[in-house]
Amino acid sequence: FERRKDWRGLLEYAERMKEGFNDVNWATTFSKLGRFRWESEAITRDPRFRSLVAGLEERILEGDFGTRAVVNVVHALGVM
Repeated sequence: FERRKDWRGLLEYAERMKEGFNDVNWATTFSKLGRFRWESEAITRDPRFRSLVAGLEERILEGDFGTRAVVNVVHALGVM
């Protein structure tokens, strides 16, 4: 997973790569986005973020996630 210091770059990368994400990749992505909490309003308005959340929801409903990954994603979203 590439290191990104810019949330826009992280969203762009995640949008391109999300089809191949496993539960750990999803959790890592949202955890890294959670580090930009001071910009959470802008992040949550970005269409790429909304697309990621929709993709995440689909994957969770498919049962592709372990408990720890779900907890990590929920925590990251809560921090934002």
